[in-house]
Amino acid sequence: MQEIVATFSIVMTNASLTFFLYMGSLLGSWRHHGLVPWDDDLDVVVPSLQKDAVAHVLNGLKPHFLLDATRGDGWKLFSARSHAIGRFSLLTYIHSAEGNKGEELVSWWSDSFSEGTGTAGLE
Repeated sequence: MQEIVATFSIVMTNASLTFFLYMGSLLGSWRHHGLVPWDDDLDVVVPSLQKDAVAHVLNGLKPHFLLDATRGDGWKLFSARSHAIGRFSLLTYIHSAEGNKGEELVSWWSDSFSEGTGTAGLE
């Protein structure tokens, strides 16, 4: 989990893209000074205006990390060494301050993946 978080932070910072902790990850950083012990992902938010740039940067992490964008309602970044068993992923949420049509927050997620042997087969 630390590898994916560090990689995400580095590439987003190097690309001058904005992100911050969200949901359980934000709560965990305050209450547990790290991840919530029973949590299996990291939740972050990026501005909607940076959505295309974020996708470009995260897709550039291949072959070590894969971005699952197969579901219309979610994206998930995970290790290429992962397999689908429900653990260790990085979820990204897009926030838009524009309008009030239920589009302020578009969540990106899919089935969970964990580090391990094999691949997730999402290429």
